Amino acid sequence: MALPFEPTQKTEPALSQKSLVAMISDKFANLTDARAGENTRYEVSDAALSAFAMFFMQNPSFLAQQINLQKNKGKNNLQTLFGAYSNPCDNQIRNLLDAVSPVELYAIFSRILMTYTRPATLSPSWFSTRAY
Repeated sequence: MALPFEPTQKTEPALSQKSLVAMISDKFANLTDARAGENTRYEVSDAALSAFAMFFMQNPSFLAQQINLQKNKGKNNLQTLFGAYSNPCDNQIRNLLDAVSPVELYAIFSRILMTYTRPATLSPSWFSTRAY
């Protein structure tokens, strides 16, 4: 029996939260790491994702919230939404990212801006009022 309509494949908008995180994670994985020796508890990419997450989540005490979520739920937003598995504090984030030249980030932010400014690129989930 034939269907009265052809099933359509749902395509993800060009700039969903998932695609945005994938886009920046790829770039952040290749950021300069100027450290020498064994002082490598935190990855530079996790520090960059943590910094991005602080702005994305708009929480004044992001680290405290992540620690609380980890303690109470066994996972946190940094892991589930951004794919970073370490929670460096703000001083550690600054120390790690100070060695990164802003030039290393120009391409990714230009790409995001160009994608964002195209019509109909944001997914409805960007405007969700759900709490994570």
